[in-house]
This record gives sequence, C-alpha cells and structure tokens, in this order.
Amino acid sequence: MSTHRRIWASLLFSTLLFLIIAFAVSSFKNLGIPEYARIFAFMLLGSILLAYAQKKEGIDVVLSSAALSILFLALSLRQVFASTAILSVGMTAATFYIYARRRSGFKATLRKLGITRNKLWSELKYGFLITLAIYAILLVLMPVYNLLGIQDAEGVVNIIRFVPWFIIILAVVVNPITEELFFRGILAPRMGIIGSSIIFALFHLAYGSVVEMINVFWIGLIYAHIYLSRHSLIAPIISHMIINATAIYFMRFGG
Repeated sequence: MSTHRRIWASLLFSTLLFLIIAFAVSSFKNLGIPEYARIFAFMLLGSILLAYAQKKEGIDVVLSSAALSILFLALSLRQVFASTAILSVGMTAATFYIYARRRSGFKATLRKLGITRNKLWSELKYGFLITLAIYAILLVLMPVYNLLGIQDAEGVVNIIRFVPWFIIILAVVVNPITEELFFRGILAPRMGIIGSSIIFALFHLAYGSVVEMINVFWIGLIYAHIYLSRHSLIAPIISHMIINATAIYFMRFGG
C-alpha cells in the first residue's frame, strides 16, 4: 500500500472517529440520551469503524487514526470552531483516499477532477460567469422569499459576525475546495445532481436557516451540473470562493 494512501486513510478514519466521539459526547447528550447508552454507541460505532480500517488498510492506519482523533478532540475542546477545519480535512481525505484506492496518485486525481493547467483559464472565466448568473437568480428569489415570509437568514448573519478570522479564511479559501472535491467530485457522480445537492444542503443545516438551505440546494444543483457536463471542478471552486467571500463581507461589514 502506498504512503499517500495511508496518509489519506488515516486522516479520513480519524475524522470519522472524531465525529463519532463528538456526537456521543455532546449531540446525543443534548437529546437526553443516557450516558451509558452514549458510551455503548461510541464503543460500538468506533469499534466497527476501526475494524473496517484494519481490514482495509492495516494496523498502522488504525493506530494513527486513533492518535489523530484524540488530537482532533483536544483541538476542538480548546477552540470550538476547530471542528470546521477538521471537517474540511475529512472531506479532502475522503476524496483522495477513494482515488488512492484506485491507485491514482495526487496529480492523477487532480487530472481526473479536471483541475489542470490547460483548463485553468477557460474554467476561471466560466466560474466568474456562473457567479454572475447565481447573483442574478438570487436577486429574483429575494423578493419571492419575502412574499412567502421566509426571512430567517438573521441567524446566519449572527454566526458569521462573531466567528474568528481563521474560520473566515477557511470559509473563503479552503472550504470551497474541500466541499467541491467531496460533494461534486465524489458524491455527484455516485448520487446524481439532486442527491448530492440534498446532502450538500443538509450539511448546512446547523445554520438553522431555511433560506440558506434552499439557496445551497439550488446552487449545488448548478455546480453539480457544471462538473458533470464540463468534467472540471475549477469553475465550481472559483464561483464557490467568490460567493462565500462576498456573502461573508456583507454579513460581517454590511451593517
């Protein structure tokens, strides 16, 4: 097994183990599930995950995954927003791990995702055009949301106003890449345009905004269609970066 496959496998399984621990410790507790049940669920799911990791990748990956998950947990306890960065690591790892299992190296994986120099300029321009089209659609939808009484974006604004700057950088630079790699590069070919976009919208459920989820869903439809039709993630990544950057700017500094 190649070294880069071990690395991606360790990052992926450690992220999954971290999520199991996090849900067992906090989320399930908030649902009123007894402590013994949460401990049992963590032990069961964690054991299944690590057994699978050992079967597929070996004991070295299991040990490194366990160690990394403890590190991730420590980071999340010190900085509440660290979970966002950890999820980005996990989504990136999932993408490259899947391709590594097909014996595709890092550069070969980028080529398969259409991230190449010869496509760069044309896809950059297309990304800007798609962004303008998305803004035009948003301008049409905003009064529709108002007429329907769907005006719950204030929660998203409050979250963005108070997150630390490293999360802002992640949201503008890193998350668009990791999310496009995962939701479009991995899920769209397997689950289709609609299925991957539903998962993409559910991923933003924590914002607690119906408007946010509706917008994320139909934007996901556009990005998935672009990737499947043009066989490149460059345009969706660029558009995603621009939209995140402008949205955060107006939410944080727009008064």
